[in-house]
Amino acid sequence: MDKFIVDCASLNELKEFKDLDISAELLVYPCCAYHGHHIRSKTFLDKRLDDLPKNWNSLNHHSMDEILRKWSEVVNFKNWENIETCPGLCYKECGKKSPNFNNTYREKKENNVFII
Repeated sequence: MDKFIVDCASLNELKEFKDLDISAELLVYPCCAYHGHHIRSKTFLDKRLDDLPKNWNSLNHHSMDEILRKWSEVVNFKNWENIETCPGLCYKECGKKSPNFNNTYREKKENNVFII
């Protein structure tokens, strides 16, 4: 995992999202960083995600499998290998050289419970 520029607490080694956030509107996000940022600013900080049709991550319109497949096309280990392919929000919130890196919730994880 050292070759990645991101240290993600949500995507595990089996390439499964283990920390999904689902909004009250039934929008699915791979983690709280994506959920919070998208709700506040209406952007994912990534053209590949921002250019998707409205409601692409809505359980009212798509199955969980379809939504997770779409997330996995962008939020994945391969894209974390370099800054050109790394999703903007992944790098901003969980990038190893990002100014925010040392302040993220991942460092306070105890017994699979996130302490904020």
